[in-house]
Amino acid sequence: MISFAKKHGFYNGADENFSFSDVFNPVNFGGARFCDARVWSFFRKINKEIRENHEFTNYALGKFTRNAKLFDQSPNPNGYVSNRLPLWVKPDSKISLQEVMAGMRDHYEDTPLDMRNDPGAGPFKSPYRWRPMEYMVDSLMYLNERAVATQQTGYSFVAQSRSWLPASIGGIFWFGVDDADGCVYAPMYCGITRIPESYAIGNGSMITWSETSAYWTFSQVNNWAYSRYNLIHPEIETYQAQLENQFTSEIQVVDKQAAELYKQNAASASEYLTGYSVFSGNKLVNDWKAFYQYLFMKYLDGNVKHTEGHKLLENGNGKNIPKPPAQPGYGKEWERIMIQGTGDRLKVPKK
Repeated sequence: MISFAKKHGFYNGADENFSFSDVFNPVNFGGARFCDARVWSFFRKINKEIRENHEFTNYALGKFTRNAKLFDQSPNPNGYVSNRLPLWVKPDSKISLQEVMAGMRDHYEDTPLDMRNDPGAGPFKSPYRWRPMEYMVDSLMYLNERAVATQQTGYSFVAQSRSWLPASIGGIFWFGVDDADGCVYAPMYCGITRIPESYAIGNGSMITWSETSAYWTFSQVNNWAYSRYNLIHPEIETYQAQLENQFTSEIQVVDKQAAELYKQNAASASEYLTGYSVFSGNKLVNDWKAFYQYLFMKYLDGNVKHTEGHKLLENGNGKNIPKPPAQPGYGKEWERIMIQGTGDRLKVPKK
């Protein structure tokens, strides 16, 4: 490959500095903004240099520099993009399971690519944009960001390997369906021999609804949250953390029990792990279905019902009635946008 590149004038320099990617697939704007920016999103959370070096931020934005030396200070006679992300980084500290899960749920919050304050976010600060990713306005091309968490996700996972345990116990496939931002990662041990019925192939499809399908259950909640993201999603985030923390606590007990069984009989340990993962997965879907019913009831018709302790007011007849729902509307900033260009049509005459 190197001799071929040199022969045809694709590359000049020492063999040890040859870059297959730069020579045969040079990075372009789309490659940086729509793909590598997602890597930058992860790297910046765990590495201070990536986070604080504006050149890497520029690279994520698709703004390239071509300095005489590359990031590692090696010569750059071919004029490669010199602010390109490194292939890997060393974390500043040990990374937790929860940090990896959080990285899967990122929408570039608090970075120059944050979408929550653009007009496209709407009144409810949505970090999502519907496809297409690129569109034309007045003969100019514009884009929608492609964050890590996206509505297009079918499934995502975090693989956890613990070398001090037997492989069937030490490996956990934390599996979630639909948008990672609104999923719950359920622990599927590597030693299981069956999967939860709610996650099984054939239980629904992309064009076939199933009441017991994990995918459709989580998609239902996520799509309801998209309608008023800054109101509904905080509740999802709270319950999501509660359930994942519960799983994290449970597996400490499950690990010990499975390890004891493994000493006696590997098959017994596998059956025990299978029972736990199957039960947990199916119960999670049932719990999330009930959660959707709660969210739908609370945020129905643009209102926000008061559900804390089922607060009630007493009417004049001494009977308890629900406390009137809050009506947050669109917010002052968006109300000002809503009246632009309407003249007097929406104006209420002074009394």
